[in-house]
Amino acid sequence: IKSDFHGDCHSTRPTTNATTNVTTTGQHPSLGELNTTNDNFFASPSSTENLQSDDRGVGDFVHHFRDDNDSVVTKITNESWYEKKYGKMDVNSLMAEERTVECLKREREEKHKEPKNQTYKNHWKRFCDWVKTNEVARIERSSVGSYLTRTNVDGYFGFIKETPHYSKASIKQCKLALQWYASNACANSSGFIVNSQIVEEVMGAGVKKVAQEVPHNAELKDMKSTEARARRSVPKYQYREEDQETLVEELEREEIVPVVPIAPSEPVKFDLVKDPNKHYIEEEAHLYHNPPIPSERTEGITPGELVGIPPPQPLPKLPSTGKCHWKFDEKQRVLLADFAPSQPNNEFAIDPEDEKFFLQMLERNDITVVSEGLISAKAMNPEVWKLQHLQSVLGQEYYHKFRRFDTYKNQNGFETCREIDGLYSMKIGDYIAYLSQRCRHLAGNGEDPKFTFIDCEGKENIIDDVKISAIYMIDLDINKSLPDMHSNFMECFRYPAVLPGGSYCMMNSVTPNARPFMGPNMYITPPAAFTHFHQDGHGTVDSGHFCLKGYNEVILLRRLTERHKKHALMILTGNFLNNGDKTHDYFDALYQVPHGDELGEKPAWPTKEQIEKCRQMGYCPTVVIIKPGQLIHINKGRLHAFRKMSPSPLPSHDCHEALREELIKERNITGEELCISVAWDWMFKGVTSAGINREVLSVLEASILNRKRGKMSLAIPEMALLQMAKFTPPIKAVDSVHHMGVSGMVGFIKNGQDIAKGIDARITNEACLGILPGLRHVVKEHVNTMEIASREACQSLLRGKRVTISKRPNTHENPSSFPVDPYGNNDFFCKLCNQELSNVYFHCDGCEQLLSKDFNICRKCHAEKMFCQTIQMHPSNPKRHSTLNHTGRMNYDRGSRCPCRNGPACKICHFCSGCSCRCHTWFTLHYRLFNKDEETALLARVEAATKAEPVEPDEPFHRYLDQAFTEARLENASRKYD
Repeated sequence: IKSDFHGDCHSTRPTTNATTNVTTTGQHPSLGELNTTNDNFFASPSSTENLQSDDRGVGDFVHHFRDDNDSVVTKITNESWYEKKYGKMDVNSLMAEERTVECLKREREEKHKEPKNQTYKNHWKRFCDWVKTNEVARIERSSVGSYLTRTNVDGYFGFIKETPHYSKASIKQCKLALQWYASNACANSSGFIVNSQIVEEVMGAGVKKVAQEVPHNAELKDMKSTEARARRSVPKYQYREEDQETLVEELEREEIVPVVPIAPSEPVKFDLVKDPNKHYIEEEAHLYHNPPIPSERTEGITPGELVGIPPPQPLPKLPSTGKCHWKFDEKQRVLLADFAPSQPNNEFAIDPEDEKFFLQMLERNDITVVSEGLISAKAMNPEVWKLQHLQSVLGQEYYHKFRRFDTYKNQNGFETCREIDGLYSMKIGDYIAYLSQRCRHLAGNGEDPKFTFIDCEGKENIIDDVKISAIYMIDLDINKSLPDMHSNFMECFRYPAVLPGGSYCMMNSVTPNARPFMGPNMYITPPAAFTHFHQDGHGTVDSGHFCLKGYNEVILLRRLTERHKKHALMILTGNFLNNGDKTHDYFDALYQVPHGDELGEKPAWPTKEQIEKCRQMGYCPTVVIIKPGQLIHINKGRLHAFRKMSPSPLPSHDCHEALREELIKERNITGEELCISVAWDWMFKGVTSAGINREVLSVLEASILNRKRGKMSLAIPEMALLQMAKFTPPIKAVDSVHHMGVSGMVGFIKNGQDIAKGIDARITNEACLGILPGLRHVVKEHVNTMEIASREACQSLLRGKRVTISKRPNTHENPSSFPVDPYGNNDFFCKLCNQELSNVYFHCDGCEQLLSKDFNICRKCHAEKMFCQTIQMHPSNPKRHSTLNHTGRMNYDRGSRCPCRNGPACKICHFCSGCSCRCHTWFTLHYRLFNKDEETALLARVEAATKAEPVEPDEPFHRYLDQAFTEARLENASRKYD
């Protein structure tokens, strides 16, 4: 390895011209530091100007060594051989340096001031020091290649980070150099010679890549073979001359940043703060009830040491209007609301007091609200709600989401159900035929138990016994597949405010085209199928589950912090009762698809003992059976599980054993009944200021956790907040058009005619007060991104440095010519982390210009350089080529006639499209809805609405409106628990 490996390129110029010895002024570290016995072990020539391929053997007779006075001397050996092959020796031309971009940079620095730092001069010495202090293998001549492995190179860079100041670029370039040596070293050679231009190859930004590795005093024929190998492995570098000055100026502006030393340390001590509150307060739960698990970074709290959470607040007095029957089960935490008495003559008329109480109870996630009477049975079309209708409309269509569950009896004679991995694909008509065959077989009509069907690929599938195997059809979109059924359902449902986009849904202010699909969906299955513990939308959405037929056994827990959710899963699905300190070996589906194959074997249904343990921890478990005609509301972030009830008896330890036995006797159930349900997701926004704030921050917190795990949030909280802010603030100023006689938009309403009353201003102000903390957080993040992009916007030629700012928001563009609909739902999720792109996003210039495709990423992924990877954009070709896919990780700097032969050169950046294109690291900042001034003004409108007619909330709620409190909670979600 060259002794002046990271020395200044200009410090090695000769000052004395001699035939055999040339004294230089370069300061080279002693090679003896590498623990070798020969100072001439590593020999290296200086670079030559315009070195040709035939000249690559010149390094064989140019060596550096130290004389008795510790001066560096360049010795020319084999002079006669050199003159015979190359002509008369000219030492000055031999030692001339290539004027590279990096050399130009250094020359400019030397004219004005001392070099910025000693990085380039000290790297070699530091590497030798590291070798001596971290010796992993004996350093001998024969073990150079085996020692300089990539592992050791990485270890060296862990060592140099202890130095206080380093340039990011120099560390990266030096690492590339050492890795080149590690991969090209000759382990068994007696010497190792590398041309000094390899130093310029990695340290400079625009050099000709010329390098060689030859044995010391080798024969000419051996040299030529080694040279050929070097030419193949290290090709020439070509660079556009017009880019040279720009790159030099950018390199001069490169900052020297301090690197914080990374040293092993003891785990940080963790002190658990006791909750001073008498009752559980969700807004403060992150302060007292989200301790970390013990790790190398922190001491944490083991599962056995984790204390329970405080009890919930007491339930207020139940209304007594007589138009709704209320019933509350304290033990199971179930609130039953029967609205059937409010429908005389089939007219649904909910009392305002009952409605207010109902909505306030939906805000409570420590209870489970089950309602009846919200569907008008008289308005349902019986012909639409039959399997024959599905057969006639969808019978010949394939559906691809069928899940299989096999039931067998254990050694105690009780039925146990096991979920089989994989999704079946079959025609809807075949599925209905399967249901009919199973029904006949269970009735004892001598029906063949074997069922055969053909999937969409033409493959024959066999169900050996229809009695044992239950096929579960999941997520059938009735709006798309059965529009008449969907239309009838919407007519029958008497309280659409709790449906997706309803008046109490956060998406109510969002245009339907911008909303993600949330149902309603239909689910059909024989009994015994189940869905184990999960949280809908990875904790970001509420859900409603309406039972049409059959019975659903349900378990729910209250909304918990991340740590307590995992602890609850340890209790319900793991071996917690046997080993209180066990932190693994449990069913963890917090961030998985409920019926995903990656979850492995599903655990047994929870026992009474496990439910009681959850009750002792304050998790408020609900164990209930949902009957036909009942609707259950599941708050966002609540762990829950479903099981379709069969008439077979349960073991005594099963948590539903008593409820099932009681229901079977009450309703005289003798055979199994097909289970059919309609379910949907939505974003309940709450009704009170405290409730709205709780719902908003809960979904924002869940979105942050999902991004950490690379999961897509089903909800769109940021978009909903921005759109709610547009509609909720009351306008107090007199409209300028009022005096023009055009303020009204309806001309057929007469004076004195009864019209609907306007929105209560107090409710609007409460909504503004509730969304304000979350809205401030969202706007602050967006504005910070805009300001940073404005400061750093440039047309840089460097990789990953170019940022362009869009002139106007997407909403200001002409929709007839602009390709993106800002009010649509396409491509407004980060391509890398799946985060919602509500307003500010970065658009890849390379994908736009080379692929004509959208590659949009969020502000955080751009700041973290997560785009520096290859992402397949072509539907079938995964090749790493800038004209086919997003190629953000091309580290070479080659132009036309590139030796990778995967070109041609890109027409935009002029680098090789196969290995060096930079276009996919250049981005444009887009505004989806608002620019900086507009978004800031929107926040000001909401703040003004809360001050114009302030609503006095409960006293504890005041502190939750503090922005610092909100930011601390959301930061805790992204930092504290992992």
